[in-house]
Amino acid sequence: MPFGLCNSSATFERMMNSILKGMKWKHYLCHLDDVIVYTTNFEEHLLRLRVVLQCIRDAGSTLNHEQCRFGQRSLKILGHLVDKDGIHPDTGKVEAIRENCSASQKLSRDLL
Repeated sequence: MPFGLCNSSATFERMMNSILKGMKWKHYLCHLDDVIVYTTNFEEHLLRLRVVLQCIRDAGSTLNHEQCRFGQRSLKILGHLVDKDGIHPDTGKVEAIRENCSASQKLSRDLL
């Protein structure tokens, strides 16, 4: 699917939700053009990943292996860092706000 098109990310997300029906929020989530498989341990990750990849294959779809990352221990998404300890603000974003924000301290807190 060419991602230069205006609605292609939304179309991809709907397609993946259809292909992986019943597993959303249990094993994976889809955001724009990313499919995120999440687990609490590596063995479970391999099992869930195998199921997700098989569903994609069974639907006749393919993934670009150069854009895939497997077994990540942390993930930056939507300005946050997600890891085994929970969800944290992305430190790079926090520093950028601290360095470039000349607004009041309250506004800086609101932005974070």
